[in-house]
Amino acid sequence: MKKLTIAVLSLMFAGAMAGIAVAGSLDSPGAPSEGSGMYTLQNLYDYLTSGTALTVQTSFQGPASGPTVGTMKSAKQIGDDVKTKFDLCDATADKVASGTKFFSTQSGRWGVQTGTFAAPYNTVFKTGQTAVYQTGDDGTYSTSKGKAFSYAWDSSTDTVMDNVTGLIWPSSGTGAGCNSNGQLVWSSAIVWAEGLNFAGSTDWRLPNKTELQTLLVLDGGAPRINKTYFPDTTTSGYWSSTTEPNRTTYALSPNFYLGFVGSIEKTRSYYVRAVRGGD
Repeated sequence: MKKLTIAVLSLMFAGAMAGIAVAGSLDSPGAPSEGSGMYTLQNLYDYLTSGTALTVQTSFQGPASGPTVGTMKSAKQIGDDVKTKFDLCDATADKVASGTKFFSTQSGRWGVQTGTFAAPYNTVFKTGQTAVYQTGDDGTYSTSKGKAFSYAWDSSTDTVMDNVTGLIWPSSGTGAGCNSNGQLVWSSAIVWAEGLNFAGSTDWRLPNKTELQTLLVLDGGAPRINKTYFPDTTTSGYWSSTTEPNRTTYALSPNFYLGFVGSIEKTRSYYVRAVRGGD
């Protein structure tokens, strides 16, 4: 019986030693190899919440002391704080520049997305001329070159938003936003526009030559403007705020009868149309 007991104990000891041999030594065979380290939870938290660079440990870092409250971020705290930041994001493809990669946190669109927004101010206007007088002229390329006119009328204020330029114009050619009292000399036109309180806004001004010229439509009869959105516009010129560079006593004036930009002496009385926006 004694011999049997010794034999059993010997077998158990041998089995235990064999298990240790199979498991391997608990001692590290050497320093971690390149890139084999781990990010700490604190490092991950700082990266996700404030952009701190991720840093891989090059060697095992033992704790200097036992954990205490506030010395380590829990997985729940990381998740909650990161989610709070993600919930502030509202970017969608139609709000991000076309071709630009961005990370979406929107439900159903999670992950890397590509923007589709094309800025509305990415080209010059079409002139509206569609007739072809010679191959290669404006009419030849009227369907393929330039940005088409696009407007939206606000019936509550009788104003028109230009969807291409962002400018806002009075609609009626004889309304308060177009000086219903008649024509003004250039200096008075500027003062009138600067002091205009119309359609709930006070930031009206006299348009510059380029802004006013964007209203010219060179097809159809005079006045050469979109008559649906700008009815009863006079077939004449309107003051711009731009002075002629060669003769400073003259100002430039887009003409809605002939469709060109003329130069008018500032002491003459002419029509005015205010504008706002276009930042």
